[in-house]
Amino acid sequence: MSQKNYYQLLQVSPQATAQEIKAAYRKLAFKYHPDRHKGSTLNEAVFKEINEAYSVLSNPEKRKFYNASIAVNNYQQYKRVVPVTAQSLLQYAIKLRSFVEKSNPFNINQDLVFTKLQTLLSNHHLNILLLENNKQIIQQFLQQLFICMQPLSFYHLVALLPSLQQLASNSEGLQQDVKRFYQHKKREAFWQRYKLLLVFLITLLLCVLMYLL
Repeated sequence: MSQKNYYQLLQVSPQATAQEIKAAYRKLAFKYHPDRHKGSTLNEAVFKEINEAYSVLSNPEKRKFYNASIAVNNYQQYKRVVPVTAQSLLQYAIKLRSFVEKSNPFNINQDLVFTKLQTLLSNHHLNILLLENNKQIIQQFLQQLFICMQPLSFYHLVALLPSLQQLASNSEGLQQDVKRFYQHKKREAFWQRYKLLLVFLITLLLCVLMYLL
């Protein structure tokens, strides 16, 4: 599982001072505080992640340990902190789709694509998409993911299905899109599983007919 980017969650750089981290936390905590959004489970989830990030980055020892751990997991990806938005997530999905389309479908690294899809569909990213609630972006985002998932196995799709359903939960049309894609991959998996048996049976039948004739 990929490690959370606490700097990105608080929208500060890894070089941020303690004062900058505190100021960023206060701003985001005020924005997403449950008292300002009664009954909103999405805002509550984001608020919890912000608090988790602050609890680590505001503690010098915890921050030092965290920095050491992300250094092991490629510190380069943490250097430039860009606030994640629905639009930026769509752009990431488009880039992944481009990578998939340029790859050989018979020799593509399915585990790599699956891991990238899991990252795109993390709880934090789903919260951002659902909170912004831009239906056009969500629809485009899903369409990119469908293309990315096309060369993956049905079992990969099953693992991602709950996240796809959550993302489509606010639109009946999107729910139908997810359902149709799921049924398509299910039929495809069934055909892949039994096509060799079907070919064998057809070949056997032709041999029997040739023998009888």
